[in-house]
Amino acid sequence: MDWWSLIWFNQAIPKKAFLLWLAVRNRLTTVDRLPTWGYKGDTQCCFCRHGTESRDHLFFNCSFSSQIWEICMKRRNFSNPLLDWQNVVEECSRKCISKKLKSVLCRLVLSSSVYNIWRARNEIKHNGRPKTEEQILRSIFPEVRTRISGKGNFKKNEENVNICLSWNIDLSIPV
Repeated sequence: MDWWSLIWFNQAIPKKAFLLWLAVRNRLTTVDRLPTWGYKGDTQCCFCRHGTESRDHLFFNCSFSSQIWEICMKRRNFSNPLLDWQNVVEECSRKCISKKLKSVLCRLVLSSSVYNIWRARNEIKHNGRPKTEEQILRSIFPEVRTRISGKGNFKKNEENVNICLSWNIDLSIPV
């Protein structure tokens, strides 16, 4: 079973998993892909205004979204977060395919981060309403907590307890 099957069938939120699936295949309608459709508008990233909006820039190279990713990875107890699209996808495909809490958390954080950054991008593009990093993180953290809390079939070892503590997951719920 490939890691996309695991994302879809193992704790993933379907609309977030689908958006991540599109992102991995570089099929999101980012501005760098629009000239093929005759688009001649603004090509700058709507968050940082410093680069051309592409999948790689939008999710990891942009200072706005890389800050979100760094905070999520620190909470996941990664000391050296990967801030490159290709490296993240390769890392997830190699290391995040088990049913262990750390792997499930990796998949959930990735799919929720991509989804919420994309939604924030669309809010700016279509409604002119920017969100702060804090607002996006306030969407990501409860989504991840809820999915992890609802699963409740993880071993209660030191690593899992530390993960639960860093994500404010109720330890009275069996992990």
